[in-house]
Amino acid sequence: MTLGKFFAIWAAVGPLVGVVVGGFLTAWWQRRQWILDNKAREYREALDALEAYRRNLLNLLATQAYVPISRNTSEAATALGQSQVHLDNVLVDRIFTLDAVARSGVRDDLMRFYQSQNSATPPTVTQSTQTMADLHLKLLETAVTDLKLKRVPRK
Repeated sequence: MTLGKFFAIWAAVGPLVGVVVGGFLTAWWQRRQWILDNKAREYREALDALEAYRRNLLNLLATQAYVPISRNTSEAATALGQSQVHLDNVLVDRIFTLDAVARSGVRDDLMRFYQSQNSATPPTVTQSTQTMADLHLKLLETAVTDLKLKRVPRK
């Protein structure tokens, strides 16, 4: 094959190859963007659920004389229980963030905190607030790392 024939064939086939490669790259980029958008949404939902739990916990601790949370039947305790269930669900059943959240240990830390709330000597309001702040930061750092953002928040 001569160089002239090669260029003649390439002139006919080249644009088609460009369209195929361009289509592949566009589809790849759109899928990647779709995944990142869904991850960001799921992390936002988890952070919001953690904040709702923290708010309900502090409301209960501020308004009630101490009764172990597991035996408290007040409206504030009911709200706390509902926010706890929602937070647990968000941490364990989201498709795009499940693996990163599991690796981070956020849920394990949260489970230990739940258990401590019903112990004979539950954490103080200050300790509970600090634990919630630590969990928030850990979840935020997990999100930043998983989403491949450039900076990690610091305390």
